[in-house]
Amino acid sequence: MSDSRQFQLHRPGAVHSELLGSTEGLQFRPKRLATDRLTFDVTCRFSVDGQDLGPLRVLNISPTGIAIEPPGELVLTPGTSLEDLRITYRDSAVWEGSAVAIYQVEGPRSRVGLRFTNRLFDLQLLELRDGLIENRLESSLELQRRYAEILPPEWRASVTSLRLLLEGVKEMLEETERNLRSTPTLQALDERELFEEIFEKWGKRFHDQLDKLWVQSAELGDEAIELARSFATRALLPLVYSSPMYRRAYEKPLGYAGDYQLMTYYFTETFSGDTLYDRFLHFTGQNYPHSHAIRARERLTREAVREVIARGKPARVVSLACGPAIELQRLLREADEIKEPLELILIDQDEQTMHYSHDAVSREIVSRHQERQGLIQLNCLHLSIRQIIKPKDETEKHFVESVLKDVDLIYSVGLYDYLPETVARGLTTKLYSMLVPGGRLLIGNFRLCPVSAWMGEFVLSWHLVYRTPEAMLGLTTRLSPEPAKNEVVLDDTELCMFLDVVRPSE
Repeated sequence: MSDSRQFQLHRPGAVHSELLGSTEGLQFRPKRLATDRLTFDVTCRFSVDGQDLGPLRVLNISPTGIAIEPPGELVLTPGTSLEDLRITYRDSAVWEGSAVAIYQVEGPRSRVGLRFTNRLFDLQLLELRDGLIENRLESSLELQRRYAEILPPEWRASVTSLRLLLEGVKEMLEETERNLRSTPTLQALDERELFEEIFEKWGKRFHDQLDKLWVQSAELGDEAIELARSFATRALLPLVYSSPMYRRAYEKPLGYAGDYQLMTYYFTETFSGDTLYDRFLHFTGQNYPHSHAIRARERLTREAVREVIARGKPARVVSLACGPAIELQRLLREADEIKEPLELILIDQDEQTMHYSHDAVSREIVSRHQERQGLIQLNCLHLSIRQIIKPKDETEKHFVESVLKDVDLIYSVGLYDYLPETVARGLTTKLYSMLVPGGRLLIGNFRLCPVSAWMGEFVLSWHLVYRTPEAMLGLTTRLSPEPAKNEVVLDDTELCMFLDVVRPSE
C-alpha cells in the first residue's frame, strides 16, 4: 500500500519586531477618561468638615483620582481630606471611599483634583458599563423596535411557538435526568429508545412548525429577511447551542458548516453532548429530512465505487471534497479481497480533513486487506477548486493534469451545494475532461426541503445552493465529446440529486 499524501503547506510569514526606544527615565500617568465621552454625566458627593457637598460634576476620572467642578465658593486647599466620597453614574454608585484634594485651578476651566486614599477606581468597569448598557442596550432596543415594526406578528409568533417546543422538551429531559441520578431503576434506560419515543410525538410538531415558518418566511420582503434571521438566531440559538452538532454548524471553525467533523455526527451511533437534552438535540440533528439524505447519498456513492471495483480491472477513483470519506471506510470494511489494483484519490481544500480521511481510510486498508494491501494505493491531495479549474502557474497546472487524468470514477456529494452557477459549470467541464473513455462523473446536490432548510438558513447561518434537475443538467451543456449518458438520478430519500454523466467509450 502506498501511504503517500500530497499536501500544500502554508508557512506563516516571518514576524518582525522593532525596538521603538528606551523607556528608561520616563514617568507614566494613569489612564484618564474624559467623562464627556460617556453617554451620561458622572457626578460625586462628599463631606468636608461635616459639610455635605454635591452633586458635583466629575470632569475626568482615572484609577487613582478625579477632577471635579469647584464646589461653589468653597476652596479645597491641597491636603484637605474628603470623607464619604460617592461617585455616581446614572443614579447608581460606582465607587465609594475617601480622597484628598491635591490641586484647585481657577479660571475658565476651573477644576479641583482629588486623589483616592483607600482604593483604586475600576475605570474599565465604567467604560464597559457605558458601552454595554448605553450603547449596546440602545442598539438592542432599536433592534427590538425594528422587529416589531417590520416583522409580521404572525411570523414572530411562529418563531416563539418553535422556541416553546424546544423549551418544553428541554425542561422534560432535565427533569428526567434528575430522576435518572436518583432512581437506580432508571439508570439503565436506553437513550436511543427514549429519544425515539419522544421524537415520535414531538418531532412531527417540530417539523411541521419548521415547514410553516419556511412558507411564512418566503413572504417576507428583502429588508425583512436579514432582520428575520437575526430575530430567529437570537430566539432559538441559545436553545440549541449547547449541542456540539448545532454549535459546530453555527461556528464553522473550518470556514463552512458541513465540514468533516459535522458530517461524522450524522453517522454516529452514540450521541454527543454533556446533558440528556444536548444528546437529544444530536438525535434531532440526525433526523431532519436532509440528514436522512446525507446517509442515503453515502450509500449511493459507496455502491458506485463498488461497481467500479466489480469490473475486475485496475481502477482509479476520485472523491472530490471528500470530507470524512465514510463511504470508502465502509466499502473497504465490507468488501471482499480486492483482486485488481485500485487507486483512491481523496481531494479536499482543508488540511485537517485530509489528515482525518487519510488516517481513517488507511486503517481500513491495513485491517481488512493486509494480504493484498499493495493493490490499494491511497493518495490525498490538498487542493482547492480554484487550483483544479484554473491553476495559478505551469507547475500547478502540470501537477493537476498529471495526477488527475484517466479516472474511472469521479464523485462529489456536498461540494456543489456551495458553488455558484459559473463555478459549478466550469468545474463540471474540467472533471469530465479527466475521465477515461467510459468513465463516470457523479455529482450530488440537495433539493430544497423546507423543514431542513429553515433551521439552517435562519438560525445556523448555513446557506446552501438548492438546484433543480433541470439546473443540474444545465451544467453539462459544454461537455465534449457528448456524453454517452447524461441524466439526473435521486437517492432513496429523493432529496439529493446526482448528475450522472458517462464519457463515451472509444
